[in-house]
Amino acid sequence: MSAERSSPHEGELTERARIESALLGIVTESGLASATPAAIAGRVGIEERVFHRHFNDVQEVYFGLVSGFIDEFLDQVVGAFRTEAGWRNKIRAAAYSILRFFQEDETRAQFTLTEMLSPDPRVQLLRDQALAVMIDLIDEGRSELADPDSKSRATAEGVAGAIYTQVWISLRGGSFADADPHVSQLMYTVVLPYAGSATALEELQIPPPDQGWARPPRPRVERPRSRYPGGVSEERSAAEVDTPEELGPLPAGRHGLSREQVAHNQRERLVAGLAHAVAEHGYHDTTITHITKAASVSRRVFYENFAGKEDCFLAAFDIIVAHLRELMADAAQPIPDWPHQVVAGLGAMLRFFASEPELARLSLIDSLAAGPVVGERYRTALLGFAPMLEPGRAFRASARPLPASREESLLGGLTSLISRSIASGRTEQLEELLPDLTEFLLTPYLGPDEAERLAAEVE
Repeated sequence: MSAERSSPHEGELTERARIESALLGIVTESGLASATPAAIAGRVGIEERVFHRHFNDVQEVYFGLVSGFIDEFLDQVVGAFRTEAGWRNKIRAAAYSILRFFQEDETRAQFTLTEMLSPDPRVQLLRDQALAVMIDLIDEGRSELADPDSKSRATAEGVAGAIYTQVWISLRGGSFADADPHVSQLMYTVVLPYAGSATALEELQIPPPDQGWARPPRPRVERPRSRYPGGVSEERSAAEVDTPEELGPLPAGRHGLSREQVAHNQRERLVAGLAHAVAEHGYHDTTITHITKAASVSRRVFYENFAGKEDCFLAAFDIIVAHLRELMADAAQPIPDWPHQVVAGLGAMLRFFASEPELARLSLIDSLAAGPVVGERYRTALLGFAPMLEPGRAFRASARPLPASREESLLGGLTSLISRSIASGRTEQLEELLPDLTEFLLTPYLGPDEAERLAAEVE
């Protein structure tokens, strides 16, 4: 990096910050692919050559933002954790710090939460390091147990995922104005596996501190560089999803298919082609040409079926979710009791994703990095699985009700654990997660002892 870039003058600092702010806005609105040097320069009101005077390329700006925001987040959260004594107090201070970080700048918050799922290997490294720090803080909860070894680190991993999803859903819903309910629900999620239901429910009644957790938004400042390194299975019906290799070309000439049958076949092939292309290139780098080549159809046929890449992605996502619901319902249907229905449905989900790694990645990883429209569809789909868990409330021994967000938190932890396995290349081993996920999902409803017993059944 040149001396000019490492020690910019005050005027250049302002210009660099404006370039960063422009990229942040473009990525948040329409994704990284839209953040070209020309688009950024146009939004800032400068010539493109001025952009290149400050930064080599868009990736330099993008990675600087991601790493800087993650650094700020960890510094704030870990610093708050260390100011208190006792694990519950430490976690509560960290929880208020999380909410403060996201309230200060919701555009920054949305960018950070979404881009942590980027396929960029440097961002993946930062994400894994950040998650490891958060999991370490949560895992200290084992000190609250008579037998610390009775809980594995997978419990902390699931809780971290539940928190991520709870915060992400709240951010999507624009409901961060009142922080106290969020913090108390986050605390319930964290405390439950380690201190039990009674103690976790106490967290819902603890008022926020009189002062200190809320701060006015801070002005954007130039940040130092990151301290971290890193320079479908066979279907029934029209929802069929095959791999592109299984589809083959349409018969030439007089193939005997009606126009409706040909169009239907082409749409399915395009959906399958998108899944294959996104698995190979990532969502942002996938082009219409990649999709049509994988599907063996023309660009004209693509635009006869879809408005664009996002529209095709949404169709693929909806097909996967619909098929997954059917698989889980079929697995649970013959089982009489609710806890074993959950286990059976969970097993069906894991088997499906293990057998379809491209679709697993598309639905659980690429969907969160594909922009706000797809992200909202993901949120809606995730919440749509909550009714499968809600019958568990009738099994609780305590008369005190669970928080309304309990199911979405559990689903967040579930998808986080699965996503991390997919991102680390362990998709084919997903079924090994069944015992840990069984215990994680059932503990709030059946209590830790019964949940552990049922988890042992599937080991």
